Amino acid sequence: MKRSLILLTLLMIIIASFDISFGSSNIPQVDVKVDGKSIKVPKVSLMLDGSSLSTVVPPVILGDRTLVPIRFMESLGAQIGWDNATQTATVVHNSTVVSMSINSHKVLVNGQSMQLDQGSIPKLVTFTSMNNDSRTMVPVRFVSQVLGYDVNWDPKSYTAIIDSPKTEAPQTTGTSTITSISAVKGSTGKYRIKITSDKPLQYDSMYLEGSGKLVLDFKDARLNIPGEADAPGDFTLEEDLIQRVQYSQFTIPPNPYTTRLVLTLGEKAEFSFVASEDGTSSVIAFDDNQITGIYQDEEDNRDFILVEGVTIPEYNVIELTNPTRTVIDIMDATLHGEQYQTFDYSLGIIKQVRASQFVADKNYSSNDRIVRVVLDIKDGVDNPKVLIVPTEEGLRIYPEENIWEDFSYENLGREAKLLFRHLERVEADFEYDEVRKELFIKIPSDSTNLPEGSFVIKDNFVDQVEVSRGRSTTEITVGFRRSVNIELLSRERDYSLELLAARNENIDPNARTIVIDAGHGGKDPGAISITGFQEKAVNFSMALQLEEALKAQGYNVILTRNEDLFVDLYDRSRIANSLNADLFISMHANSNIKSSITGLEVLYCPATSSEFKLEDQYPFADTVYSSIIRNTGIPGRGVIKRPELVVLRETIMPAILIEIGYLSNPQDEALVRDPAYQMRVVQGITEGIAQYFQLY
Repeated sequence: MKRSLILLTLLMIIIASFDISFGSSNIPQVDVKVDGKSIKVPKVSLMLDGSSLSTVVPPVILGDRTLVPIRFMESLGAQIGWDNATQTATVVHNSTVVSMSINSHKVLVNGQSMQLDQGSIPKLVTFTSMNNDSRTMVPVRFVSQVLGYDVNWDPKSYTAIIDSPKTEAPQTTGTSTITSISAVKGSTGKYRIKITSDKPLQYDSMYLEGSGKLVLDFKDARLNIPGEADAPGDFTLEEDLIQRVQYSQFTIPPNPYTTRLVLTLGEKAEFSFVASEDGTSSVIAFDDNQITGIYQDEEDNRDFILVEGVTIPEYNVIELTNPTRTVIDIMDATLHGEQYQTFDYSLGIIKQVRASQFVADKNYSSNDRIVRVVLDIKDGVDNPKVLIVPTEEGLRIYPEENIWEDFSYENLGREAKLLFRHLERVEADFEYDEVRKELFIKIPSDSTNLPEGSFVIKDNFVDQVEVSRGRSTTEITVGFRRSVNIELLSRERDYSLELLAARNENIDPNARTIVIDAGHGGKDPGAISITGFQEKAVNFSMALQLEEALKAQGYNVILTRNEDLFVDLYDRSRIANSLNADLFISMHANSNIKSSITGLEVLYCPATSSEFKLEDQYPFADTVYSSIIRNTGIPGRGVIKRPELVVLRETIMPAILIEIGYLSNPQDEALVRDPAYQMRVVQGITEGIAQYFQLY
C-alpha cells in the first residue's frame, strides 16, 4: 500500500508541465504527421547517465513535452508489450507495470488509474521524412520518472538528461521469516524450488560429493510456514535432477536463526538463486542453459551470431513487426552479467542484437526462466529468415544471405539514395524507364556479390529490387512506386554505384499509366435494369470512351478487358500491379431494390484496410467525384469506403470504382444510357485525374 501511495504521489508530480525554454532558433526540425496533421517539430537529444543515447526515430518536442519512442524504455531495462487491438503499450520495469494507450488520458500504474493532462497523452507519430515510419511516442519525463529515473532539461543543447536511480542495498537487517518452500514447474516441465519470505534472504551453499546433496543455509532466517510453523519438511520429486527436498529450522536462539534447505540431486549441477526486486520471492533454478556471452563470429567465410552456453536447445522463435524483429526465447536459461544487454552487431539482415532475462508474459508460465534474444532487422526486410544451428559451444544464428550485404537504401522523403557495392573499381551501366518507372543496372558478375532474387522494400518510393545473375553480367531492376529523376552521385568508375532518385514533380502524361477496368463482362452481366439493359454493356462503353479521352491527353492507357469476356477480379488487380500503373479506375452502374434511390457514388479502399496500399486513397476518389458532379449535375451520394471490394483492396496504386448511376431508377437508367451524359462523365473523370496529378 505504501508503495502504491508513493507511485500515485509521483504521478501527480510527473503530470505537472515539463517546461521548455526555446533557447535557439537553429534547432533541427523534422517533418511529422500527428492526428492527421503534417507539421514540423524540433528534434531533441538524449543523454543517459552522461552518455549520448540514439533511438530509431528522433525524440521531438510536441507542444510543451519531449516525446520519445516508447521502445526507448528498453534502454532503461524495461520490457515493452503491445496490444494492437486496443493500441495499448505495457511497460514492465522490475515490479512496476505501466499501461497506456494512444490518444488516451487514462494510464494504469501497478493497476492504479490516473488521468493525464492533454500534453502527456501518448501519440502515434509518423515521421514523413523517414520512410513514413510510425512510432508510439510518450513523454520522456512521465515514463522515466515512473520507472524511478531522474529527468532534467538543458535548453541550450535541447537535451533531455536522464539519470539512473540511486540504488540502495537490500534491507537485510533483522531476522527473515520464511513462509513457504515449494517445487514449481515452468513450461518445459522442469522443477524449480520457490521460497517466499518477508525480507531478502542471504545464504551459504555447499555440495556434498558423497551423498549428492546441495545444502543451502539461510542465515538469520526463521522457518514459520502457516499450518506447519517451524516443523521440518520433506518431499520427493519425480525428476532425474531434483529427487528430494528437505528443510528444517537448523539453529535457534541463543544462536542466530538458520533455516537449512537440502536438495538431493541425481547429479552435480550449477544452480542460480534469483530473487524478486524486494527480495521476498526467490527461485533456485538448475538451468540447462547458462548464457555467458553473445558474440559475432565467422567460419568458412560465413558470419553468424553465437549465443554461448546453450546446451539444451529448447527455444521458441517469434516474428514481430513495427518494427520488424525476430525474437528467440531460450527456455530454462540464465543470462550472466547485466539483465539487459545490447550488441552493435550488424550482419546481413541484422542491424542489432539485444538480450535480456525475460519476464514471462501470458505466453509462458510465471515460473519459466527465459533468456530473450532479439534480432533487430534492417529497414525494408519484410520477411526475415534466420538459420538457428545448435552446436557444442551454443546456438549459432545465421542470417539469410541477402542483398543488404552489398546494397544500402535510404529513404529521405522526397528522394532516396541507393548504393551498390562492388568488389573492384568498375563502371556500371544503368538506364531509367520513365513509363515503367524502373531502373535497369548491369554489372560484371565477377565484380559483385549481390545474391540473385527479389528483395522487397515496398515503401512510398521503391517497390522492390530484383537481381538476376548471369555468367558474365548481373542485371538489377529497381521498381519505383512513382516517377523519379536519377542522378549519379559516385564516379563513373568506382568501387560502388551510388544514385540519387528524386521525385519527379513535372511528369508528362506519356510517363503515366492508367488502367481502366470495365466491370463485369462475359457470363457476368452485372446489374440488369427494369427494361432488361445489362450493366456490363454500359461499363464497357464508358471504358472505351475514357480510354480515348485519356489517350488524347497523352496518357498510357490499358484496359482490363477489350471485349465482352469474363475476367477474374484478382486478375484485374494483377494486371494493374504488374504494369506498376499510376491509377486504377473501375467503371460500373449501380442497382438497389428501392427504385427511388438515385445518384453517383465513388468507392475506395482506405490505405489502412489493405496490405498493399502505401498512400491515402481518399484524395483521388474525392477529386474525381467532385469533378464528375461538377460536369454532370447528377445528385451525389458521396465518396464511400468499400475495403471489401477486391479490385480496390488488392491494387497497389490509388484506385476507385465509379458507380455512374442506378439502373434500378428510371431517370438514372435513361441518363446512364444517354451518350451525352456518358461524355460528361468522361470529361469529369479526365479533369479530375489532371487535377489530382497537379495536387499529388
